This record gives sequence, structure tokens and C-alpha cells, in this order.
Amino acid sequence: MINWYRARLALARIIRLDLTHSQERWIAFLHGCVRDGDRWLDIGCGRCLAPEWAEPFERQHALAAKAAMLVGIDLDPAMREHPLLTHAVFASGYRLPFPDGSFDLLTANMVVEHMERPEEFLAEVKRVLAPGGRWVFHTPNKRYYLVAIASLVPEFVKTRLVGVIDQRTETEFFRTFYRMNSTARIRVLAENAGFQVRELRTANSSGTLVRFGPLCLLEILMMKLLSWRWFKAWRTTIIAALVKPGA
Repeated sequence: MINWYRARLALARIIRLDLTHSQERWIAFLHGCVRDGDRWLDIGCGRCLAPEWAEPFERQHALAAKAAMLVGIDLDPAMREHPLLTHAVFASGYRLPFPDGSFDLLTANMVVEHMERPEEFLAEVKRVLAPGGRWVFHTPNKRYYLVAIASLVPEFVKTRLVGVIDQRTETEFFRTFYRMNSTARIRVLAENAGFQVRELRTANSSGTLVRFGPLCLLEILMMKLLSWRWFKAWRTTIIAALVKPGA
């Protein structure tokens, strides 16, 4: 029986494809965003800044310790398991329960794709940011072929597929809208909301189809194609850094 996991790794080595996961790329990027003494709000914080396989807990702890405080908000009670938060707040991104200018840094890891009303959400983000504050997030790229397909799939089918691919239960699945999920759309929304775009990049990941046998090898070849700069607009995820003017 073919070990498809080993086969895909072998193919990646042969074609010199970097299989760094997007969560590893995200946490590495985040290290360059957090400043000493930041008042930091993580939206949709979940249980951690990133999965521990993406970065050891000790390094995540050191990152969080740079901030004066790390506040997390989520609608999932599992956020109470987050060991790095100064405060855990049960709240929606559409109504952030904080005064104007409360934070220097806002972050979100795989959250904005769930926002049905991105304009309203961005207005709240901007409100609670101090002048010169940074809004940094990681989200799927709607132009990536699997995300494009997912955006057309009915929710009940998508829930089952996510369970197979990501091994998540239905209680861990939140509806996606992908209304802030291309670089072009992010630029338009940022400009309309009064943000400056500091950085906007697409990134590849490590693939998701290893459980589907030979399809994972085709995925590796597709990812190699997307690693070329001519096809960067179609990569797996987007990492964005926006700034509220006025510092």
C-alpha cells in the first residue's frame, strides 16, 4: 500500500517545493508585529495564538509577554482554555465592548472569512484602535482554487468536507462568507474604512489532500506552480497589515 504522505514529501523534495504551513508563516509574521508594551486584542482568539505544531508554546508565551496585555474575544467558550490571555471576553467582532482607542494592535487568525458584514466589522476595528494602531490578519485567499470551490459549496456539504479534511466537529465549524478574501477586495475595504495598507501578501501552505491518495500529488504540483511569482495572486492564504492613520 502506498504511503501517500511520504510520497508527497518525496515529490516536494524533488521539485524543491517549500511545504511550510501557512500557520507557521503567520506566527513568524506576527513576531515582527508585536511591540514591547502593546495593548493587544486578538479577535476570534480560540485556544491559542497558533497551533503548537506551528510554533512551540514557549515561543508563543515569549511573544505574548512582550505586550502590556493580551485580550482575546471569541464566541466560542473554548477561549477559556487559552493560556496566554490577560482577559478573555465573550463578544462579537461587530460590537467590540471596549472604549475608542483602547488597543495598539489587533490581530485575527482565520477569522475575517467568517464576517458577513466586513464594512461594519472594519469600522469597529478602527474605532478601538489607537491612532497609528495596527490591524494584522491571516485569512484564506478566495482566489485559491480550493477556497473558490468551497465558496460555492452549500454549507451542509462544506461542514462534512471540513470534518473529513481538517478533522473538525460541527461545533467547531463557523459559516464562511469570503467577503474580505482577495488582495483587491482588502485594498478597497481598507481604503473605504480609512486604513493604510502597510503590507499585503499571499502565502502558500502545506496542502490538505493527503487523505485523498493520489490527489495529494496533483496538489503538490499545483502548489509548485503557485510558488512562482507570476501566480502569487492564487496562493493559499493572505497575510495583511493595515494601519490606522494619525500617530
